[in-house]
Amino acid sequence: MGNSAYKQYAFEQNTPKLLLVQRAEIQKRLGARIRQLRRKCGWTQDEFADLSGLHRAQVGAFENGRMNITLGSLHLIAQTLGVKIVDLFKGVEDPGVRGRSKSQLAQMRAGDQRTLGETGGRPPNPRHQHGY
Repeated sequence: MGNSAYKQYAFEQNTPKLLLVQRAEIQKRLGARIRQLRRKCGWTQDEFADLSGLHRAQVGAFENGRMNITLGSLHLIAQTLGVKIVDLFKGVEDPGVRGRSKSQLAQMRAGDQRTLGETGGRPPNPRHQHGY
């Protein structure tokens, strides 16, 4: 398994709450949240871009989940919307995880560990999945 594939696997296995969701899904949900807050202010993407100092194409890419948002951009977005950075993430976490107790989350992770037990504690080898 290549280094980047293992990093992705490790990311997926060792991530609580918000990060249980794939990165792409987080980007889409965060973008939808930013769009929701922008529309609540009554701004078009062009107006928001002008106010925040971001490029119009960047705003569209963020809102559609096509571009990873840096901390600097998150700061500009939150500042322009008049919210804290943490407020941008409200409702972004996986709904299947929200409201679960620590023991329920531990059971979910245990299911992941059982899957690992089938591969001797190692990530599954993609070559074996394809029959090479």
